[in-house]
Amino acid sequence: YDAMRVSYLGQIEGLLAGGVDLLQIETCQDPLQIKAAVEAAHEAFASQRRRVPIFVQITVETVGTMLVGTDIAAALTVLESLPVEGIGMNCATGPDLMKEHIRFLGLNSTRFISCLPNAGLPRNVDGRAFYDLQPNELARSLKEFVVDYGAGMIGGCCGTTPEHIKLLADAVS
Repeated sequence: YDAMRVSYLGQIEGLLAGGVDLLQIETCQDPLQIKAAVEAAHEAFASQRRRVPIFVQITVETVGTMLVGTDIAAALTVLESLPVEGIGMNCATGPDLMKEHIRFLGLNSTRFISCLPNAGLPRNVDGRAFYDLQPNELARSLKEFVVDYGAGMIGGCCGTTPEHIKLLADAVS
């Protein structure tokens, strides 16, 4: 835990010194990892006398839990206990497999909700990751997350392109 916290501390201090205006801790797979990163963030804020909002993005695998087996309800309990402004999901899957988790967050979280899915589940095509979800499909799904579940920030992770992001912006503008 201490080694992980210290490694986050150096990174966060560099980001703050560089002028970052929001700290997004993403692709989190373990509640202890999240706690170490958030603790390091607050240490860095104190040492640099500067604070920015913190968003934490968890990654839920296709089996419905984080890698260490934590489900969305348990993850939310941990996140709600931490001094962070936003919570959400990113990576591993597309919006189809995030839908029920984002709905749960929208119904139960007191924090700002965000979602940055992959452009679907990756497929191996000639040794390279290929993502099938088209920009219009991603935009349609994430607009639903905004309108129906209260997501306040949407975007894309692996496999998304500038066209995906443009259509997301158009869909919710």
